[in-house]
Amino acid sequence: MKNVIEKYRAEINYFIEVLKQDSNICLDNFYRNLKTLKIYESDAINDSPNADAAYDYKTNKIILTPKSFKLQSFYHELFHMASRTKKNNILYDGFLAINTSNNQEYGRGLNEGYTELLCERYFGTATDYYIERIFLKQIEKILGESLLKEHYFSPRDESIFEELEKYTSDEETSNFFRNLDYYTFVAERDDNKITEADLQELIDNCVLFLYKAYMNKLSQKGEDSDEDKINEYINGFTLAEVEVVPIGTIKIIKSLIDKGLVVIEDTKKYIK
Repeated sequence: MKNVIEKYRAEINYFIEVLKQDSNICLDNFYRNLKTLKIYESDAINDSPNADAAYDYKTNKIILTPKSFKLQSFYHELFHMASRTKKNNILYDGFLAINTSNNQEYGRGLNEGYTELLCERYFGTATDYYIERIFLKQIEKILGESLLKEHYFSPRDESIFEELEKYTSDEETSNFFRNLDYYTFVAERDDNKITEADLQELIDNCVLFLYKAYMNKLSQKGEDSDEDKINEYINGFTLAEVEVVPIGTIKIIKSLIDKGLVVIEDTKKYIK
């Protein structure tokens, strides 16, 4: 296939100009990867037949389908490229971490959600990863918008996993990553065998984890009795353009509060 990067040079330059306006974004990885970036056009993307764009983080290559080309999708893949770097045997693509020695990975759900959230904020629209985007907005309320941005564009020694562990246990954080990664994997596939009930259970588990982490943060700050903040956070688990929102989970959380089944002990929070 022919490298057609020059065909999309204007779009790339616009992407750069927009991101340069935010002084909190580090573009060092973007400029380094841009030197070797290749863009190919194809009638279809082998691993994702329904996709109109894809980024191969191993080879630093973007594949586009001209017949169904969407500029928003191209920006999504450029964000992936802008956040790609390698440290020792770990290849990072934003929040996605891949161990190159055994090809094990984690953080795909987190990464896709935040990438699409950035598309929404910097280029006006978001067309995918609705549930993941909800979760990333909620994580920002726990860790802070600037911290997530720093980690995404320039991964640090202390990962997002470890940042979340400050408010939850290692096991709970691991389960959250696995649940969200699996949800993202099956949600992208047309031939998955998982039921709607199982999907909802994955969502519910993720929501409860984030709620617990947020409550632990409030507890550490002595603000765990602030009902306005708690209600605002609970109501954040909705997104206007999505009909299949985890409303059931919101009812579960409110029920736990009303029944007194949520107990805060020091900085830990447990559901009995």
